[in-house]
Amino acid sequence: MTIRITGAFTYDRKDEIDLLVSRLIGSTDTTLDLSEVNEIDTFGISVLVALSKTIAEQYRNLEIHGDEAIAHFARIAGVEHLIELIDAA
Repeated sequence: MTIRITGAFTYDRKDEIDLLVSRLIGSTDTTLDLSEVNEIDTFGISVLVALSKTIAEQYRNLEIHGDEAIAHFARIAGVEHLIELIDAA
């Protein structure tokens, strides 16, 4: 299953993002495509960390596609070791 989030991945979209994430948790191996996200905040990063942990505990694979801006924010937040981003330069 692939879920694509575009635009903002922020608290302002919490209800929508929570719904998408709940679909990921109950599915098979999944891909989260953030390549068209142009804004992320601490809420978005915390969702990625929690989702990565939950998927790993279920012995499933999660691919998160994102760009350097998301990787940079994860480094600033100190959680880059908890989130594996694919395609980030």
